Amino acid sequence: MTIVPLTHSPRFWERVWGGLLRTKIRVPPQPTLPAFLADAATLARYKLLLVYIPPGITEERYPRSFVKPGWEQLQKYRPTVVEHLPLRGGWALVEAIQKPDWLPNNGYLDDVLIAEWDIGKRYEIPWTIAVRLASEGVEKKFALPSRSAFLMSAEEWSLTANLFNWLRRRRCIALPNLGATNSSEWCRNAVPHEMSADGQRGKHGLTIGWKTSGGLANLSHWDEASRSTGFRFIIWLEPAA
Repeated sequence: MTIVPLTHSPRFWERVWGGLLRTKIRVPPQPTLPAFLADAATLARYKLLLVYIPPGITEERYPRSFVKPGWEQLQKYRPTVVEHLPLRGGWALVEAIQKPDWLPNNGYLDDVLIAEWDIGKRYEIPWTIAVRLASEGVEKKFALPSRSAFLMSAEEWSLTANLFNWLRRRRCIALPNLGATNSSEWCRNAVPHEMSADGQRGKHGLTIGWKTSGGLANLSHWDEASRSTGFRFIIWLEPAA
């Protein structure tokens, strides 16, 4: 992925979101990037894209072309209580690595972060470990403040996946289609888990994005490591309001 300088421009995002949401959007100046991530070459190396997300976006405000997560389908086929995480707004760095089709020994293409961590691959990682890698692990790796990096929530994943598709089609930016492959990714939304091995009540997480089960609309939940489930992270550049 080539980092596109125009995504650093408030004017660019005012045009993008103004057109998508059919209203005037004021975008504040881009905050100073963390020192380790302050040059385009490093952002490109780790496949990070700078985006602005307007505050207050909900699925009810999605543009007509955006695909909503299948919360109703999830409740129909796997009824459960799911943690919903309201989408915050602001400037963020989102991981834009390609999500591959799952095959034995297949992995994310050119996955520099995982190679440098020397943990083999993004697959076969339990939800609890994915949550920690995408937060504490990323913060340590990039020298970030505490609670600035997170495993993407289903809400963050859905919005950015739709945005990737729109930017690829309308602005010719080389971004992946996260709903076009037969693999899924963990989300940090917790799900109560009543069948833990030790008989104690615990939690597991949502998965999202399996092509033949709905693509961007697909939601499921699971509690164990899977050979077909990876993860991605988001770095918020400003404190939560």
